[in-house]
Amino acid sequence: MSQAGLEALLKPTSIAVIGASQKVGRAGHLIMKNLLAGGFSGAILPVNPRYSAVCGVMAYANIDTLPLIPDLAILCTHAQRLAQIIDELGKKGCRSCIILSASKEHFTALLTQASRWNMRLLGPNSLGLIAPYQGLNASFSPVPVARGNVAFIAQSTAVANTILDWAQQRNVGFSWFIALGEGVDIDSDDLLDFLARDTKTHAILIALEHLHDARRFVSASRSASRNKPIVMFKSGRSRAARRLVGNEETFDGTWDAAIQRAGMLRVYDSHELFSAVESLSHMRHFNGESLFIVSNGVAPAALALDVLEERQGKLLTLSAETLQRLQACLPENIPITNPLDLKDDATTQLYLDVIAILLDSAETEAIMVIHAPSAVSSATDCAEKLSALYNQHPRAKYKTLLTNWCGEFSSQGARTIFSQAKIPTWRTPEGTVTAFMHRVAYYRNQKQLRETPARLAIQPLGRMEVRKYLQQQLNGNKTLLQGNELISLLHDYGFPHADNSRKDRFEPNSQRVRIVVQHDPLFGPIILLGEQGEMWHEDRQAVTALFPLNMALANHLVTQGILQNKIFRRWEVRPEHLYQLCQTLVQLSDLIIDCPEINHCQIELYVDKQHPLSLIDAQLTLKSFEGDSEDRLAIRPYPQKFEQWVELNDGRRALFRPILPEDEPQLLAFIGKVTKEDLYYRYFSEINEFTHDDLATMTQIDYDREMAFVAVIQEKGIDTIIGVTRAISDSDNIDAEFSILVRSDLKRLGLGKKLLEKMITYTRDHGLQQLNGITMPNNTGMIALAKKLGFSCKNNVEDGIVSLRLPLDPHRNSHC
Repeated sequence: MSQAGLEALLKPTSIAVIGASQKVGRAGHLIMKNLLAGGFSGAILPVNPRYSAVCGVMAYANIDTLPLIPDLAILCTHAQRLAQIIDELGKKGCRSCIILSASKEHFTALLTQASRWNMRLLGPNSLGLIAPYQGLNASFSPVPVARGNVAFIAQSTAVANTILDWAQQRNVGFSWFIALGEGVDIDSDDLLDFLARDTKTHAILIALEHLHDARRFVSASRSASRNKPIVMFKSGRSRAARRLVGNEETFDGTWDAAIQRAGMLRVYDSHELFSAVESLSHMRHFNGESLFIVSNGVAPAALALDVLEERQGKLLTLSAETLQRLQACLPENIPITNPLDLKDDATTQLYLDVIAILLDSAETEAIMVIHAPSAVSSATDCAEKLSALYNQHPRAKYKTLLTNWCGEFSSQGARTIFSQAKIPTWRTPEGTVTAFMHRVAYYRNQKQLRETPARLAIQPLGRMEVRKYLQQQLNGNKTLLQGNELISLLHDYGFPHADNSRKDRFEPNSQRVRIVVQHDPLFGPIILLGEQGEMWHEDRQAVTALFPLNMALANHLVTQGILQNKIFRRWEVRPEHLYQLCQTLVQLSDLIIDCPEINHCQIELYVDKQHPLSLIDAQLTLKSFEGDSEDRLAIRPYPQKFEQWVELNDGRRALFRPILPEDEPQLLAFIGKVTKEDLYYRYFSEINEFTHDDLATMTQIDYDREMAFVAVIQEKGIDTIIGVTRAISDSDNIDAEFSILVRSDLKRLGLGKKLLEKMITYTRDHGLQQLNGITMPNNTGMIALAKKLGFSCKNNVEDGIVSLRLPLDPHRNSHC
């Protein structure tokens, strides 16, 4: 996640080409040609002792003779010399390199030398990078790339070249095109952090075969996907394919779980990949899940409808007003349905009249227009006039328009018109609906990312005692727990009532659910949910999730299991059974997080229509564990170790703890007791209402990237938030920006000072070097508190703010 050196790589002002060549076909020649053809405005410095000039540009004999320090060096030389060249570039002061080719035995030496000089490496075996807005083509690819708003990250050179070739034909542009290669240093997580802040990038597409650090990737993806759509193409779905790409042990369902958890969207084949590029490039607006289909034939509309239902999409229901307007413009022989069949004699004008009404309507979210080749309506003429109608319509920015001009020869011109008008278009009805459902799936994943989970009704008891007990079993060389001994342990965590009498009974109106926890070498512990049966194939019979779980995530997992026919296939389950199952999943998640000694776990539950969920069998396998238990998880769980009881000035005790997603209602109630003046001091503007998305962003934090501590007291028997402090660190974990807010009627309890002291301790222990903040000159209370705690204070008169700064080196202190 470190951003050090990325500016030099991605926005260089000077580039050295080491091994630049005059020989056609050599890497050093192709790189020079591409740099010059791209229109790069900075200095290009070829390095090769054999030439006085390369491609008309003055060359230099070696790195020492370069007249300036290059931001970026592209290494086109033999792999044996790469480590030495990186050392020479490091001494010169170069901050980044692209390594086009190297074998695995050289990777360690390359990374060691780069680390020595704080230099960033892209590659080895990278196609390079293309930045169209900078006129930069630092790649092998001879294909010119147009400017666009989608950034593309790929590991495979073959995939990268295929996408570039396709994009050129379709006139699709990119904001960035970056080939990772082996990714020994710069990986997808680094680039996601960079692209999340890039103003030219509106969406991100990633094609991966393997992953080095799952936790860094999931963390970066969760952060970036809150701001921009991210689509991921992951090959290796079958075991044979996973073996080929080197990920045999991580089955495909785990990737699905990680991608959904990060709020991204996954595409499964190259056709969907191209479709995703098209939709991300041109689909301007998306809000909602309902589609209205207009066609000049029943058959293509039926194909679209089949895919929509397969992917659990929704058809739009029109309002009475819109129905009345459509009735007035349509011929009598056309019934108003969705899909709306205009018949094969539909004219261009009829298309335009109908689409205009749909664009006018308040309820329309997305419109799909199908145009089969017709003698009555010219494909090109209809596309031209529809593009003009959409682009000139005052409500166009609130509507999604998708076009499917069927056929090949007769529709080529029409598709070119749509591409130039920035309207997404596809060749088939199936491809159009698939692209639409990509956006729906992304929209649903984002909603899941912001869902407010309910609190568990039953909180586990004796957490530390349970772990001590497991460690005692391991010390006695006991690695398997089952039977009554395990049932008693699980009961302490609030698991369902045990009923061994049902273990061997097979009643017709009952079902058995299996929950398995196992270790994945890439993502750590994962949880699988399916039905009990003689055979258990996790790829086919279970849905998967990453830890940790809360009630919202557990509900999503159970819903997936039902929709995919993995659980409750024989009859509709009662809501109380669903709640009990979700509760069990969350309690199991707590158990696994608290007790890293659990290597494998299997639980079997029994459910019928008359009785509550019951536990009929369980088994735990134990394994010794040393180190930080949180490090084994792909997502950092709630850091309970930071909970602390603090006595306030009035003698009351408050619990200082990290914020939880479940805190959203309490946080809203807290904000309601803060005066407008105090809110203005905190947010530098008047805020009349905090939306669910605002509150979800505040409560559903990534503990790897930021921290928020809340102060909680009991008022009338209810947990009540009375203060919040927050710190968000930069990607390099050097600086953090802090804020603090205390309930307006509780300002004289020493709460603000104690909260800020806790945050200072946390950020210092977390390895940060500096804590920064800003406030207004008339917020004298905040300024006085900052001075008391050692912050330097600088009054910026022009900006109307006071900057607060505290070095976190324990041996340094600074005062106002």
